[in-house]
Amino acid sequence: MFSPPWQGLNPAPNIDYRGNACDNPIVHDGHENGGTIESRITSQGQVSIPARIRRRLGLTKGSRIEWCERGEEVIVRRASTYSSLDIHRAVFSRPPPRKSLASLDEGIRSHMRRSHARR
Repeated sequence: MFSPPWQGLNPAPNIDYRGNACDNPIVHDGHENGGTIESRITSQGQVSIPARIRRRLGLTKGSRIEWCERGEEVIVRRASTYSSLDIHRAVFSRPPPRKSLASLDEGIRSHMRRSHARR
């Protein structure tokens, strides 16, 4: 049975998401929205995610995030989609058993007999 790589992890224990993906998170540290952290946008349009936020969301190199517009606000959250590698690992959790040369030869012989048998 497939289980997502983050199952059992709670990367953001203080955040309670209510409603759909674009709803505001409620942060339970005594302050609504948990304060403000500032970042700068580079000339290429890139932005750094503060270390505290990366740790809280469990983000590492290559992690995917979602940007959700809601009025004048933009909500950033960890993307919850599966990558093709996640799906491949779930479907093919173990490599197929190796076949011996003798069994391959027998398979070829069997196929040839069936495909060239008189009808």
